[in-house]
Amino acid sequence: MEEGVKRQYRSAARAAAAEETRERIRQAAKELFIAKGYQGTTLKDVAERAGVGERTLYDSYGNKFGLLRHTIAMLTMGDESRVPAADRPDAVAARELDDPRAALAAHLKLGTDLMNRAGDLILMGEATPGMDPDLERSVARGTEAAYDINLRMAQRLHSRGELKAGMTAATAADIMFTLTSPGVFNTLRRRRRWGQQRYQEWVISCATQQLLA
Repeated sequence: MEEGVKRQYRSAARAAAAEETRERIRQAAKELFIAKGYQGTTLKDVAERAGVGERTLYDSYGNKFGLLRHTIAMLTMGDESRVPAADRPDAVAARELDDPRAALAAHLKLGTDLMNRAGDLILMGEATPGMDPDLERSVARGTEAAYDINLRMAQRLHSRGELKAGMTAATAADIMFTLTSPGVFNTLRRRRRWGQQRYQEWVISCATQQLLA
């Protein structure tokens, strides 16, 4: 094997190993934050569960909030880019579908899939008493982003005359925002033990009946 090829192989192997380590860290963080809450979880706990040194977490994420922010970003968006959720390719593609029912269903699938990946962690953040100021701001930004993506879909439906007569874009956004909220996810998926498919289909059915002409 030529030296250049060997270097590329070693580089790819190191990158794969580093990503596998980051995934272990994220999984450990998610499990512990959900089980013990934000205040009850320490970086030492996460390091031990992930099988890494505590110093690794400080070097990579700075502090506990940095780790939580990274974990939520990866679970919700798949990266830490500053591109707003409403401007992500999947959200744009849903709004560009011609059929209003297909557009609404695609949009709500994104929201309910996100809850399936990260709803428990988002609920943990919202329920943290006496929030850390950074966490409080992060929760507020997440709530604002969730409303904005629903408002953008509502505006698309309203601009094409596809909402029920007399319904404003703001009201439609409120309904979608509520149906895809962490609270509804928690009630149906966790307390009532609904499966993901049943929960998702119910959200889409409710929104379709409530919103579309």
